[in-house]
Amino acid sequence: MISEVESISSKRKASLPIHYLGCPIFVGRKKKQIFEPLVENVRHKLDGKKHKLLSPEGRLILVHHLLSSIPIHVLSVMNPPKGTIQDLECYFASFFWGESDWGSRRNWRKWSRICLPTQEAGLGVRYFNTIFESFSLKMWLNFYTSNSFGLLLCIFC
Repeated sequence: MISEVESISSKRKASLPIHYLGCPIFVGRKKKQIFEPLVENVRHKLDGKKHKLLSPEGRLILVHHLLSSIPIHVLSVMNPPKGTIQDLECYFASFFWGESDWGSRRNWRKWSRICLPTQEAGLGVRYFNTIFESFSLKMWLNFYTSNSFGLLLCIFC
């Protein structure tokens, strides 16, 4: 049966972990290595000599764009390990502060201060943890308001 499906679809049977639509599918404990393609994708987008020509405002816009596009779909369905989130925030911070020919530039403010809303003298960059919490609450609210919440109570209570 499996060989028939493989011959018809020209796809081979894979073993876990696999990546489907950019999200890892795995069994067991979350490991940093499973989320490494996401980090590599962000690192690849942030690397390059052409980014040295951007002004700080241009780098901020690019950080906003990358934050809202690349890892957001993964955060909407799963919580990556803390090490992965720290790596992503480290790459965004080092890209935002930029590099010169002599090494990395001085960080004039903490990344935690930059991640504050603009009303609180920040630059409006969002933490990955707050993004994940908002998606988790949204998923819980959708689950709670649907008819499937009663089923969950019957199963677990």
